Amino acid sequence: MFDPIASPLRIAFEGVDGVGKSTVIRAVRDRLSQGSEVLVDTMAPVMLDLLKRYGQSVAGDPQAYWTRVSRRTKTQCFLTEGIARSRYLRDDYRQFDVILYDRWWQTFRVYSKGNDEFDHRCRFLAQNLPSVDVLFYLHNDPATCAARLIADDDWLVREVGVDNIAGFLAVLHTEYRQVLDNDRSVIDIDTRGRSVDDIADQIVQSIATRLKVQGALRVQASQDRVTFPTKFQLPEMPIYAVEGMDGAGKTTVCSLLRSEQSPSVDLCRLSEVSLAMFKQAGTAAGRLPASAAIREQFEDEFRHQTYIIDGLVQLSCLAGGRTFARALFFDRWFPAFALYQDRILSDRGLFDFLLSMFPQPETLFYIDLDPGIATARLRERGDWMIQSYGETGTRDRLARMRDIYSVRIATMGNVRALDGQDLPANLVDQITRGMAP
Repeated sequence: MFDPIASPLRIAFEGVDGVGKSTVIRAVRDRLSQGSEVLVDTMAPVMLDLLKRYGQSVAGDPQAYWTRVSRRTKTQCFLTEGIARSRYLRDDYRQFDVILYDRWWQTFRVYSKGNDEFDHRCRFLAQNLPSVDVLFYLHNDPATCAARLIADDDWLVREVGVDNIAGFLAVLHTEYRQVLDNDRSVIDIDTRGRSVDDIADQIVQSIATRLKVQGALRVQASQDRVTFPTKFQLPEMPIYAVEGMDGAGKTTVCSLLRSEQSPSVDLCRLSEVSLAMFKQAGTAAGRLPASAAIREQFEDEFRHQTYIIDGLVQLSCLAGGRTFARALFFDRWFPAFALYQDRILSDRGLFDFLLSMFPQPETLFYIDLDPGIATARLRERGDWMIQSYGETGTRDRLARMRDIYSVRIATMGNVRALDGQDLPANLVDQITRGMAP
């Protein structure tokens, strides 16, 4: 369980606001750190930072996002980061024996009002989070928790009201009980009248007893630490990207680039985690091709909202991760999201704001191609678009894509147009020379 090559032990802490999770987590960390490498992490610090920036931009108050963004969309933001973060930082997490999470997906289920807010889309995302080995549910008298929040002038008190906060927390506690019932990974921790040291000692003992690893915790060799993103940030190295309609040759060009580029250039697929997640779901549904299946299972709005969130989390993870690359090269960039921007109706203002947070690349290589030629290429390889829309429908869709790309790219600087009819090797050569320092 504590082999540094394997996945770390994941432990989550849940409980209503004011119960003392953060204080207890620090005490548990201090105890475990005497014999192991421990990381205290949160599920979605990047998206919380971006939501607060959005609140500041629209209302002059970071906490305004709480009322300006629907609860379902907030949940989607947080769960998507939890999934993406665990994948993009997977190798970095492995340098730790134990990860302590302050809250997990149950928080968002408890705060949601029924299945309208925590709907099938949220359940799908929750199912794709990494599983935790143990979840500690801390609880106390709601009045005690409320008194702590009032004393701290917590923002939740200002939102709910001093007279209502205790009742609000009591309802949350009841919801937690319903969500956590019959979950065998949950250990109930009653904190009433107990010191932090006493609670932390019980939790550490519970970990050892539950997992039967007494004495198994050990210190790993010291090594350079990666900086785990605690807010939205951008990589310091220059960013390049390639764009173009389906059939323009992006995948072929990127494959050639991957085989020819030195480690100094890190090739990335934008929003790679969510793309893989949706494709896996499509494959699991037993339909081929997966690309067509996911469009039947998940509406355009949900998928493209998720891609935007994922892309911003990906950039933040790249900013803090260990890399020796001098540059990043992305297969697709935010103009691809703009193609479907009109499909986003719920919380459109937030997603327009998030889309604006993508940086301008040093150079965007745009592979242009006649829609008729692109359609012929897609037909030859039996692409899902041909199967779904037919040749005429595909050609019409590609023509619309080309028009949207033309409008979007005209507003950008540093765009280099490439002829999609040119040989892939020549396109790679032009891109390589365009990235030369």
